Amino acid sequence: MNIKILNISEVENDYEQIKTLYEESFPRTERFPFDYIVKRSQKEDMKFDIFYDNNNFIGLSYMIMEKNIVFILYFAVNNKHRGKGYGTEILKQLKEKYKDYTILLEIEELREDSSNYDQRVRRKSFYEKNGFYGTNKHIKEGPNVFEIMTSDINTSFDNKLFRKIYKKMFNGIGKLIVPVFIKMKKGLE
Repeated sequence: MNIKILNISEVENDYEQIKTLYEESFPRTERFPFDYIVKRSQKEDMKFDIFYDNNNFIGLSYMIMEKNIVFILYFAVNNKHRGKGYGTEILKQLKEKYKDYTILLEIEELREDSSNYDQRVRRKSFYEKNGFYGTNKHIKEGPNVFEIMTSDINTSFDNKLFRKIYKKMFNGIGKLIVPVFIKMKKGLE
């Protein structure tokens, strides 16, 4: 594996493939318009990285920076390359690239009555295997509840931090998306 990381602005080809992976990987209700996140990634505190292995498009990540935090909003590996260790290698490289930061991400809460419960369990297991820890803190976004995971078990963060992150996410989108109501919860498992 020879993973190369490019910013979306450096990508010459594969734009449609990247957009397709983004749209297929995240439910419509959980994603911003693609052109919006591409434009927002030109900001210093937003990163839209594209991953290649020998010129083969492997995956993407979209991150928001806030102080000493990197919040991975979107992370996806191309279906053709799943199960081959690319997700693990990409996370390893992100952790190295941002070694002076704590990396946070969110996953769907583990609810046995959810239609994709097995997928949620596999996803959490994948992140745990790759050095992320459950925080027992949850964010409610509309009807969805997400658990926050962290790369540093000793990290402390609060609702104020997530309000800043969400403000950055929504800044400039106007009325295209209903505002997110954030509520940190404990003990939802």
